Amino acid sequence: MGRIILNWAVAAALVTGAACGAATAASPPPAADEPLTLIPADCLFCWQARVHPDATTRPAQESSVAALLGLGASVFGRSLDASMLAWVRAAEAAGELNRREFALALLDARVSRPEGQVSARVESLDLALVVRSDGDSAPLRRLIQRVVNDYVDASTARLAVEKCEGLTFQELRDERLPAWARFAWGDIGPHFVVTIGDGAWQRIAAVSARRRPALDADEWLRAARGEWRGRALIEIFGDLASIRARLDEAVERRVSEFLAAWDASELDRAYWALGFEHNALFSAATLRWPDRTERRMFADPGSTPPEAAAFIPDAARYAIYDLPPRRLLPALSTSLLATRNEQLRASVLRYWRKVTAEQQIDVQRDLLDQFGSRVILHNSPPHPLRIPGAMTIVLPIAGDARRVRAALDRLGRGWAAELAALREAGRYAAPFELQRDADGVWFVQFGLAGPAWVVSDAALIVSWSPTALREYLAWLGTQPAASTRPMRPGS
Repeated sequence: MGRIILNWAVAAALVTGAACGAATAASPPPAADEPLTLIPADCLFCWQARVHPDATTRPAQESSVAALLGLGASVFGRSLDASMLAWVRAAEAAGELNRREFALALLDARVSRPEGQVSARVESLDLALVVRSDGDSAPLRRLIQRVVNDYVDASTARLAVEKCEGLTFQELRDERLPAWARFAWGDIGPHFVVTIGDGAWQRIAAVSARRRPALDADEWLRAARGEWRGRALIEIFGDLASIRARLDEAVERRVSEFLAAWDASELDRAYWALGFEHNALFSAATLRWPDRTERRMFADPGSTPPEAAAFIPDAARYAIYDLPPRRLLPALSTSLLATRNEQLRASVLRYWRKVTAEQQIDVQRDLLDQFGSRVILHNSPPHPLRIPGAMTIVLPIAGDARRVRAALDRLGRGWAAELAALREAGRYAAPFELQRDADGVWFVQFGLAGPAWVVSDAALIVSWSPTALREYLAWLGTQPAASTRPMRPGS
């Protein structure tokens, strides 16, 4: 079960990152000097992404986001606060990376829990971003300069030009930050490298000089990549055993609890590959336990049952997971709670039990047991800014849709009432609330409306806004029954 959660999450990013349009052939094989060749073999986690086939045909994401937020600031007469500014910079970075091949790696992480303290303290955190620039690193340098302008105080920071392995890089240190929080950047061959951590940039330089082994030379990973090396748009490597060893004790075993929620407690290493065959996503993994290695296919683009195809607009990119929601939803909620502290966990569970009891909801009987065996993701209607995660999710219902609709309506009303009571008592300051329109569409309202969900006669459907959901429902209402729709290519 836990062996697919990261595939499913990345599928969302891939599906929503593509514009609706004609099918696209597989990408050409990666270059010999792909970003992975600069990542140290002993890293804890690495995400390598190649350029999405649709990325070069759409406008820069960061321009749209920055312009929209800038317009909002002008209209309402106030500047962006620090958190919103961080989102702007993150959106700009995502837009730039979307058009380039890159690898993002967690090189090292160590935390401790001082005696008598509740929260853990970060002792070191080394991150590296290796971007294929082919000599055009100017846009990336400009983005770094904007971040420096936003957050750095000249009176406490020092910018130095350093050398390592015959390479020149810049390093920024700020007295207000921990000693390990050093920010460095510079070119290494056809790549632009950005790091956080004391000595992190030097570790990448040592790999480039072949004084440290690279991740792409790891024998297990080479075998795991196999055929996927030339086909995958996203490849992910995780050294789960090392992550548990480094972090688990100091964070009150939250890493182990998270993995246990997905039946992955003993998983040692993992490699995931995701990409498209025409408009259908493939999702595959190679997984290593202490006593064995297995290969799994979680989303097969060569198998699109007609009852699933009935939910997918013809031009959309999509993923179909043979994953029962009755297993996915409990594991998802349990794993998310595992990442929070004991106090928050206890509070969430207390309110959950209160609402389900007052609304007389049996979650297993009224909801989970009514779903079918698949989860369907697609990117129709597309978000205008192509924000990752802004997709449509369909959970087909095999049982009684009326029971599911009634239970979710009662659950929504119960949670809305609890939030209103907490807000009135001054114990809840979050800016969002739950609302339901007359047509049965529920949505989260926090200035903008969304995500939104509704139960049709055939499925629970979630989309990124009420407008997007209604647009999809209008399309769905024009389609013939699943049994009469033609099957897709590869079905």
